[in-house]
This record gives sequence, C-alpha cells and structure tokens, in this order.
Amino acid sequence: METYYGRTAFLILFLLFRVSSEAAPSPLDNYRIIKLAEFTDNNSYLPIKAGLGFIIEIEGNPNFGYEWYLDNSEEVIHNHILNPYNLLENNSTQFYFSPKRSLFEVNGIYRFGFITNKEKKGGQKLKFVYRKNEANSRLVKEISKTIYIEVISPSFLRK
Repeated sequence: METYYGRTAFLILFLLFRVSSEAAPSPLDNYRIIKLAEFTDNNSYLPIKAGLGFIIEIEGNPNFGYEWYLDNSEEVIHNHILNPYNLLENNSTQFYFSPKRSLFEVNGIYRFGFITNKEKKGGQKLKFVYRKNEANSRLVKEISKTIYIEVISPSFLRK
C-alpha cells in the first residue's frame, strides 16, 4: 500500500512540476543580439518583428569612470513602441566582463534589452551615449551612437 501511495504522490508532483514549468513562451525566448559596433553609420535602421525581444550589445571599459547610457530613455518609455527591461535607475545597464581581459584592461560589454510592443508598430530612435557617470566630473569626451528601430508586423519580415 505504501508504495502505491508513494508512486501516486510522486506522479502527481511530477505532473504538477511539468505543467508549471511549461509556461507560455516569453518574447525573450527568441531574442536577437545586435552588436552596435557593426553599425558604422549613425542613425542606422534596423527592422524588428513585433512582439519579440532584442539586446543591443555595446563594448565598453568602465576603468576610467565612463559608462554607456540610453540617453533618450524617457522618450522610449513614453512612446510604448519598445519596452526597455533592464535599465538601471541612471539609464545605464549591467556591465559584463569579457573573458579575454588583461591585467590593465577591464573590457566587456553593456547589454541593453528591449521587448517590442505586439500592438503598436512604428519607429523608435535609440540614442546611446558613452560618458562619465559622475554629475560633477569634468567631461573629457562623450561618444554617442544612434540606431533607429522599426517595429513591423511579423509577416513583413522573413527570417
């Protein structure tokens, strides 16, 4: 009797776990990684399917206090075409160390993640700026890079 109840309990737990782990697919299940260094022109154009997620990777080195920021984050959030999902309070994002770092360099990448709106199509400019993170520091140099994302219906874009 004990083995019957034990097996039944195990089977029920297994099925509950299996059903709960099979959640609806997330837009990030099919996300696309876009390396900003591949876009040589400022204001480059990139079509993305509606409802999908993508990550923009930007190389950086925070050794001297510089970070990448999404400069127009308020506009992006207000337009509801793209939803940034990993912005920090200062409009930057997590820095990931490169596995090939040396003693004097801390190279790596910043990953800005976005999910496109399923309901709203259209274009959204993303302006990234590389600058010092202290408000009172003297700005030595600032680099900006802009990319234009066009959210389109999945039927207009082939894989």
